[in-house]
Amino acid sequence: MLRICIACACVLLTATALCAFDEGDIKDASGKPVLAYAVSAPKEMAPAGTTDPAKQLGLILCYHEHNGKVSDEMPPVLEALDRLKARDGFVVIGVHHVDHIYTKEDHAHTVELIAWAKKTFPINPRRVYNFGKGEGSTMSIEFALEHPDLIACAIGYSWGFRFMPDSKDPEDELPGLYLAIGLKDTPTHPPMVRDTYAKAKPHGYHLLYREFDAVGPSRHQPTNDEAITWLIASRNKILPLSPKEAAALKPLSGPATGLNEAAFDAAILVGGPQTGAVVAPLFTARADAVRLLAIGSAEHAEYGEAALAQLAKAVNDKSAAVRKEAIAALGLNAEWGSHASQEALAELVAGGKRFETEDRVLGIEAIAKAVALQTIHQQDVILYAGLVKALDDEQANVRTAAFAVLQPYQSSDYKPETDKAGRKASLAAWQTWLDGIVAKESAVKPQGPGR
Repeated sequence: MLRICIACACVLLTATALCAFDEGDIKDASGKPVLAYAVSAPKEMAPAGTTDPAKQLGLILCYHEHNGKVSDEMPPVLEALDRLKARDGFVVIGVHHVDHIYTKEDHAHTVELIAWAKKTFPINPRRVYNFGKGEGSTMSIEFALEHPDLIACAIGYSWGFRFMPDSKDPEDELPGLYLAIGLKDTPTHPPMVRDTYAKAKPHGYHLLYREFDAVGPSRHQPTNDEAITWLIASRNKILPLSPKEAAALKPLSGPATGLNEAAFDAAILVGGPQTGAVVAPLFTARADAVRLLAIGSAEHAEYGEAALAQLAKAVNDKSAAVRKEAIAALGLNAEWGSHASQEALAELVAGGKRFETEDRVLGIEAIAKAVALQTIHQQDVILYAGLVKALDDEQANVRTAAFAVLQPYQSSDYKPETDKAGRKASLAAWQTWLDGIVAKESAVKPQGPGR
């Protein structure tokens, strides 16, 4: 039997006030501390046990590297939440370990810690997440893969992971993962993280991978903001909706003519593929206003691949406003690793006269945002393939837009204004570049089972 103990110089843990970084520990039956933690929570929140999803909070667990302190990895998360104006929606807990690596006992005690947090704060079980650095990165991701019923997604910086379970459908059954490494980190770290990516990718995980030219290791605003934005939009894939979450979605299953913004605010709040299945039919609703609201909600919630495959059809909608909204939503989901969204954008920008020129330029702009943090490692090669094909488009403004995105990747004498014959040689150079990044990603093959 384990018991929780809080020791802090300010108020007790209540639903009304907390000072930042309250510290406590889990103790065993003998009173020996077995896991220490630090807590940051909103000053005002609903009482524990609240079931109204609009009043519930998310929970982010932060794991430090070896020889670190319990609160070390809380600042990058809290700062990103502040920048995104989302801090009041989360409880953030730093988890401490003593040994060089997080042990099996640490994993078990973390399960206890999550259970305690759910009893102490108004936590939504579908909104529990991990963030870690170094050995804490390993803990963040491995714990998530071990407990897909507890963790919605996991973020890791500056170290890899070894436990790589197989799944018949990892996209739908396992948490999404975000793995990042600064190239000016400790010299042994980038090769290790790259090797982890190479071994993990063939398992089919929903895995966002970023390399950046900075020290980091985990305090890097561009990737922090991208990762936390994605985290905020993510929900546990396998937990069923609570009765009140299901009730909040009920209006979306009724007559579409009566739907308003509040109905789709509820969809964003509940989120996840469970909500995606309800919202997807509304991407093709008869009323333009309903289609706009449904598609717009997909810019704030990760609805899953099945729903996004339906959303992709909206790039052919009769309404220019709906098409514009669809392209924006597909762009954000492409950044979040959605294959359906990436395929739709690549087809749009390379699709020639089948699509409106203005829409194709918007698609290129969406791709530019989606790959903004892939300047060092180009993970989403299908997006680059669409851009390279667009360099030979009949429309000069499409060629110009595509080249503006690609130009930083290599020196080139390509000129969008030249005719087809004049573009031939420089296009060949861009195709060679594309073949290189495709080959690099395609060369990633299984290297034996995980630990």
